[in-house]
Amino acid sequence: MIESFTIVPQFVFVAGRCDTDTLTTSITLGPAVAQASGCAAPADAARPRFLESIELQITSLSPATVVAGSGAFTLTVNGTGFTPGSKVLWNGAERPTRFVSATQLTGAIPASDVAVAGSAVISVSNPSLGGAVSNTRTLVITVPALTLLYPRLVSKSGPQPDATEYTGIALANTSGRTATLKLTAFDRTGAVISGVGVTNPATLTMPAGRQRPLLDTELFGSGFQALNPIGWLKLEGDVAQVAGFFLSFNGSLTRLDGADVSSDTATSLVFPELAQPGFTQLHVANPSAGSAAVTFELVSSDGTPRGSAVARNLDPNGALAEAVSELFPGVAAEASDYVRVTSSRGVAAFEYFGPAGCDVAGL
Repeated sequence: MIESFTIVPQFVFVAGRCDTDTLTTSITLGPAVAQASGCAAPADAARPRFLESIELQITSLSPATVVAGSGAFTLTVNGTGFTPGSKVLWNGAERPTRFVSATQLTGAIPASDVAVAGSAVISVSNPSLGGAVSNTRTLVITVPALTLLYPRLVSKSGPQPDATEYTGIALANTSGRTATLKLTAFDRTGAVISGVGVTNPATLTMPAGRQRPLLDTELFGSGFQALNPIGWLKLEGDVAQVAGFFLSFNGSLTRLDGADVSSDTATSLVFPELAQPGFTQLHVANPSAGSAAVTFELVSSDGTPRGSAVARNLDPNGALAEAVSELFPGVAAEASDYVRVTSSRGVAAFEYFGPAGCDVAGL
């Protein structure tokens, strides 16, 4: 009767492919029973079993580069030695993983992982095979090649065309390659606008040399206008040579004007014109990740302040949309006055004004 024995594993590697760091062997031995009175044969689970994971490694990632702020995505990991229990690791932390084959896994990456530019170390673990961990690959999180800031986004339904309002945008891809664009609509609190029949962010693909005009409801869905949203719009893309323009108008086109857009922000600016009599709306968007402290002063043509300065705090991705009469209640603004603005962070601004019931202008 044999009471014990020793197994010395011998592994033969293909020439030039010896990676003992990624080799795991697990051996489970059950009782050996032979011709012993009163003993049943060992169960299958008690018999010796050998599990081998040779050359656990990552060969490529898809995508290998993502744009910061682009949102949640599925990461495809290609390699060898994967098992149904393998896990995709993001900077050492597990992410929800789907086993495709011994050479491919996918991982669900949340938006929070790619919120800011930087990089992430990707690896794969095989918990069922002794916890072996693969080599690593780096996924790069880049700053968007293009950012355009639309400081005024207003969409309003109404019983008559004159009571409605739309925001239209126009884009032109002047580069020689296809551009992938993401457009996100924020409300005044900095929240992403959402609701029934709304898709936000929206994604566009623009072939080289193409131009495209779009209404807000075409971008974000038929339910967008029913929310009567007021806020601003941010466009991000992977091609820098995309130009943008926006237009505000009502259903009868009796009020219509707009401006081109850019990525420029300012910490000091002036709204140079006031419509008196009429209305003047000031729109200020904070595209920063932190709050912006913004101060408004109503100033006469000789440089004398017309009253006390007014302070507003804009949340991250938040915006202000107020009439001059709301900002400075009780002050009779004159057509020769202007509004001076200072901010603790760079902001994008737009002025929308005109005589009541007549055409408007935008600056």
